Amino acid sequence: MNFFEHQDRAHQNTRRLGWLYLLSLVCIVCAIHLALWLIYRLILKVNISLLSPGMLLSVAVPTLLVIVSGTLFKLIRLRRGGAAVAEELGGRLVVPEQATVLEKQLLNIVAEMAIASGIPAPQVFVLDRETSINAFAAGNSSQKAAIGVTRGCLETLNRDELQGVIGHEFSHILNGDMRLNMKLIGLLHGILLIHILGRFVVRYAPDISISSESKSEKDSDSGSTFFATVAFGIALMVIGGVGYFFGRILQSAVSRQREFLADASAVQFTRNPDGLASALQKIESHANHAEISAPQAAAMSHLFFGESNTSWLSADWFDTHPPTRQRLQRLSVVARQVSAEATVGNAIANVSATPTHVAEMTSVMGFASTPSASPVASSSSVALKSGSQTPATASRSSAQTLNAGVAQLPERLQQGTQTLEGAIAIAQSLMLDCQNPSVRVQQEAWLQQTVPISLADLTLESGKILDTSNPRLRLPLLNSVIPVLQQAPASQLQQLFKVLQGLATADKRWSLTEFVIYTVLQHRLQPRVAQPAIAAVDTLAPVWQDCLMVLAAMARVGHTEPDTVAYAFRSGVYQLPGASMRELPTTAPNGNFSHLKSSLERLSALSPKLKQAIVSACSTIALQDQTVTLPESELLWAIATCLDSPLPSCLHPNEQKSRLAVS
Repeated sequence: MNFFEHQDRAHQNTRRLGWLYLLSLVCIVCAIHLALWLIYRLILKVNISLLSPGMLLSVAVPTLLVIVSGTLFKLIRLRRGGAAVAEELGGRLVVPEQATVLEKQLLNIVAEMAIASGIPAPQVFVLDRETSINAFAAGNSSQKAAIGVTRGCLETLNRDELQGVIGHEFSHILNGDMRLNMKLIGLLHGILLIHILGRFVVRYAPDISISSESKSEKDSDSGSTFFATVAFGIALMVIGGVGYFFGRILQSAVSRQREFLADASAVQFTRNPDGLASALQKIESHANHAEISAPQAAAMSHLFFGESNTSWLSADWFDTHPPTRQRLQRLSVVARQVSAEATVGNAIANVSATPTHVAEMTSVMGFASTPSASPVASSSSVALKSGSQTPATASRSSAQTLNAGVAQLPERLQQGTQTLEGAIAIAQSLMLDCQNPSVRVQQEAWLQQTVPISLADLTLESGKILDTSNPRLRLPLLNSVIPVLQQAPASQLQQLFKVLQGLATADKRWSLTEFVIYTVLQHRLQPRVAQPAIAAVDTLAPVWQDCLMVLAAMARVGHTEPDTVAYAFRSGVYQLPGASMRELPTTAPNGNFSHLKSSLERLSALSPKLKQAIVSACSTIALQDQTVTLPESELLWAIATCLDSPLPSCLHPNEQKSRLAVS
């Protein structure tokens, strides 16, 4: 299953939705114009042409103003992302420090799925007033996403079932469905305003007609104005209602097409189709099924895991979700596919923990390059079996394995992932040099002079724990504290980045690990700027040199000999779309971390499908010698993160199933 092709399809659906929106505006304007013309001719007895430019203009401008302003008003209110939707539905943000046991389990599952899908962990909300079994994902982008579950979902489903539901919602985030969903909400709200305006006109028709009669000099017009006003109000109600009616049909049709894919994606993430199937069966047997009682549930029904709206609009074309029986049948097919894949075996061997981090060197390009003969690098490598799986395969439930490793760390460090101070301390401790004692002394001295004593002590304590831990757990650990850091005020985040910069430059240079940690945090925590015009261009031509820079960095990090660097670099370039039509370089271009970061920023504006091609090419380079060293995995993690792409499966140690402990 190609998630990136589905993202492209989602963008195409967004463009189609734009055209349908314009068509709906034209139809509504024409309908109101026709209704007003009939009122003038039949009630007011005014002889006016149907194609009168003056009347057409007087109808089109106010109508478009009402609809567009209503749509923009709703979209502006939703600009904060998924949190705004969750709050409208009565959601409560789950704060790790105040979470119950069930809520901590939910946070752990969300963290697992975040790593499995390779996207930022979203904010998590609980709809405390909803006793049914349901969940939703909303937001304008993966950076502003939120996931919500009902109280019934949290208390009724077991861990496997809840994991299946959360995996389903993560699919909507990954596949680019959320932005389309948010636009559908705005579109329906704008059209609904016409209906609301009609009700307002009918309700206050006497006042409106009296105001008009006071300006009239003809007694014969005394009653006609009232009837004309009522008729116009009823026409607006009917037209707005019909527009909303067809808008709901469009909303439901778009939603149904995505639910099957989301179910299949959830199985791909969890490798456990029984959990999702059992959750669907529990919804069917639950007293309230998946119904949501919040007033906004009807307009947002396409966001939910199950059918949230059980109104009189019960025809199949109003259902935002396929029938449960069909979803279960599709899941049985996916389950057989997963079983068949499992017989192929795991292509990646278990990673052995090593107490020493790989030595960082910056001799070539400013990128760390690790000799393959190094015993430390060898112990931190991932051995691959030939012909096992392609580099671009999306990550699976190996996220659970990584999180399980994080859960095996000392309790003191685990507790740090639940508090803001602890999360900041962990982020800072990841920048401490565990290879060069003299640099470490400089960093510790500078840290104690810069941050509060309690935070400095907590950072140093976390650093000592990390010194003796598996270095491959550093980035998963960083990923687990990002949701907590996202709740920090902007001033505190600015201070954090200053401290991280100071720790990184204590030895007057940036190591690869420092660059990766800083870049990942910056991408996940700092506000995103508007994408440039290149976002609409589905070609690598404008950013070809940036592609070469990223692939060159990948080749130099994983290889030392010039010949092997050139061979690995060319093998990655050949994977890029359009490479066969270009004169390919014989050697990898030179550069430094600054060049690499600039290139990644420009590449982030590309379409999801092209981002997939770049990550796949980087994976090909990393797998050239059948091993993935720690520096290669770190750089590949940063590249995938900056391109908002799922982490390649070669970054995960195995496919065995494990559980993240509940704190």
